[in-house]
Amino acid sequence: MPVPQNVPVPPGLIRDWARACSEGLEAQRTEINDLNVFPIPDADTGSNMAFTMSRAVEAMDELPDDAGVQDVTRALADGAVANARGNSGIILAQTLVGLADAADLFAAQGGTDFNRLCQTGLRLSALAARRAVDQPREGTVLTLIQVAADTAATAVESSPADLVR
Repeated sequence: MPVPQNVPVPPGLIRDWARACSEGLEAQRTEINDLNVFPIPDADTGSNMAFTMSRAVEAMDELPDDAGVQDVTRALADGAVANARGNSGIILAQTLVGLADAADLFAAQGGTDFNRLCQTGLRLSALAARRAVDQPREGTVLTLIQVAADTAATAVESSPADLVR
């Protein structure tokens, strides 16, 4: 069944997603810290990501309730960039910059649907995150973002729920 094209992305969906991400990172912070072994086993990746995302959400929450997708995604990106902690926070911030850039791009083209926003946002995120790291290494979160972008490209015609899965 074809997925409808150019159905506007509700800003509330992005807000709910960002809050869920922040809550999920906080809940998994210790587990992520324990997984952190590269490049330095400093056990702060989860803490840095949770902090960065919570500040992104705080910036987003300063917007009026009727703010559009472009404003919501840009506030998330700006809040994350301004408050990024550690390499993992910088990479997360660049992921949000990719999403905001995709929202800007599609707004200039007359809008897009959720799947194309996710697909393009992940592609731009993978590029921005890789450029933000001095010595990118395979097998890190950079690889994960690239795999997510590649997978989204193959699932762009799926339902939004299937694409996210």
